[in-house]
Amino acid sequence: MHERRSQVYLLRNFRYFENIKDSVEKAILLYRKCGALGKAISLCFQHKLYQSLAEVVMNEKVNPSVLCKCAELFMEAQMYDSAMYAYFNCGQPAQALLIATEHKVLLNEELVENLVSEEIANLLMSQKHYILACKKFIQLGQKLKAMQALLRSGDKEKILYFASSLKTLIYRYSWS
Repeated sequence: MHERRSQVYLLRNFRYFENIKDSVEKAILLYRKCGALGKAISLCFQHKLYQSLAEVVMNEKVNPSVLCKCAELFMEAQMYDSAMYAYFNCGQPAQALLIATEHKVLLNEELVENLVSEEIANLLMSQKHYILACKKFIQLGQKLKAMQALLRSGDKEKILYFASSLKTLIYRYSWS
């Protein structure tokens, strides 16, 4: 009962910040902290606070359908990195890759961690993320392209390790 009263009290205080012109971002932050993400996102949409919306989307667990709407809004605002992130996380990696390619948005390991496609690996190569591209090529079973990516990285230790593991693999195939 006491907890419910304090929550109602907090929400009433947050509404105070909503109505003050320069304090909407404070209200969004407070709504986020108390777990009212829907209200925080709604305020971001209402007041066109794209940067605050990006922070909510990147740091909180948001419903995929809401993420898709956010991605569209980010595209309109020309915030391509946020749009790409939102599309990846709402289950539309093809759209995210299109944005990355067209608008030269850099991929990172966190974004492509669970995605495996030759398109991603090639995009990573073009962005000079050779080690990450190597990992993707290995996941695809394309060892030659993985070695090419490693060679471009110039990391001698990883190149030697990978070459020796390939040598062992070739010996196993020849024995069987």
